[in-house]
Amino acid sequence: MGYGNSSEEVAPAFAELVRKQLPQEDQAKAIANAAPVNFAGDYEKITHYMNQISATSAERDVCVEQAGSNLVMYLSFQRKLKQEDFDRLREWAAKESPAMSDRTTGKALSNVLNNNKLEFSEAADMALHYQENGGGDEVLLPLLQNRMAQQNKETARKLAERISDEKRREEILKKLN
Repeated sequence: MGYGNSSEEVAPAFAELVRKQLPQEDQAKAIANAAPVNFAGDYEKITHYMNQISATSAERDVCVEQAGSNLVMYLSFQRKLKQEDFDRLREWAAKESPAMSDRTTGKALSNVLNNNKLEFSEAADMALHYQENGGGDEVLLPLLQNRMAQQNKETARKLAERISDEKRREEILKKLN
């Protein structure tokens, strides 16, 4: 991170600087952008970083969503992802920021889809699996907002029918027609 200083020293100082200098609405994103994401799929480094900087719950939420979905995307550059990769993400996200597990999963599926590392039908099947096993609408919404939903309208409509929020469901179905 900087001129011979270890990240053990720099990360907390960086977080303190961000908290003092940036408007509150920008702080969590700036802190999440500095989270260590690597190609090895090491969620524990992200956890260590959040603990090291004494991340607030808002910072932790953004770090989990952003760094977690980015880490999955990096893994997709190395190999074809399987449901187990997303299971691992969900397990970690649920432990670190339970409220962000569905949203992080949905965002990760959508990001990987954007890079043509999954077919829309594969991502939809996984999202549906998570939703049927206790996940909420947040696991479906990023896929349905993805540009690929327009190219896979039949599958997207089936997903949209599963949205529990009636107003949100109708909005998305309208866009898919």
